[in-house]
Amino acid sequence: MRKMDTRDEIQAALDAVLPEFVKPCEAAAILRVSTKSLERYRTHGGGPAHYMFGISIVYALADLADWAAAQRYLHTGQFHTRQPGTL
Repeated sequence: MRKMDTRDEIQAALDAVLPEFVKPCEAAAILRVSTKSLERYRTHGGGPAHYMFGISIVYALADLADWAAAQRYLHTGQFHTRQPGTL
């Protein structure tokens, strides 16, 4: 049973330092955008930060929240004052 305890301890340590990741389809659902929009953001910029582990693409929940907060506008005139490359 000690082997299981060690595995649980390792997982707990990883959970403490690694952000919680979600797949692109989950990220799109959270942000209420299409997976195609996220793909376009990854290709052309302006979207949330993402990670690549081999060929797998994932998003940290904290990065999604940060990006969403940066998209907040008080009026439509603010959109035109954004820096190039940010949406």
